[in-house]
Amino acid sequence: MNTGIRSRIGSPRQPGWNRIVACVLRSRAHRLLSRSLVLLTVTGDRSGRSVTFPVGAVADADGTLLVLVCRPQDKRWWRNLIGGGRVGVRLAGRDRIGFAYVLDGRSDPAHAASALRAYLQRNRRAGRALGLGRIRASGPCPAQLAAAAPEAILVRIHLQPDTGP
Repeated sequence: MNTGIRSRIGSPRQPGWNRIVACVLRSRAHRLLSRSLVLLTVTGDRSGRSVTFPVGAVADADGTLLVLVCRPQDKRWWRNLIGGGRVGVRLAGRDRIGFAYVLDGRSDPAHAASALRAYLQRNRRAGRALGLGRIRASGPCPAQLAAAAPEAILVRIHLQPDTGP
């Protein structure tokens, strides 16, 4: 990644499936997965090390990216973005820089519910990962949002303008 953020790729702790997906997203064949996945590079606050991994993301109406953190209790990367942080994003075969911050349903349920609604309208399959079952084409119903929003962790990424090839 040429984003000015050094990253550890293929670390021993990164599952093999993530390595394969990351290789595809960096290749010319990225179109197979780029519709719903991006490579995200996050730098640890304490360690200063950067790690790159694939995440599911959707573009919000204002052009920002939304990432839903499934099973946030099992993951630590998103905690480095509490209060905001610089990230690298490989989106549709291009390296971009962005500023990301966490939307936590426990501390800000209204913003988290709004972002979760936008995410689920664009990626209805994510409803199953949240235990919500099937999401209608019109988006999640109020009962589904009320059930999921208080525990939802999302990351909103504002991308810097693309400077071209």
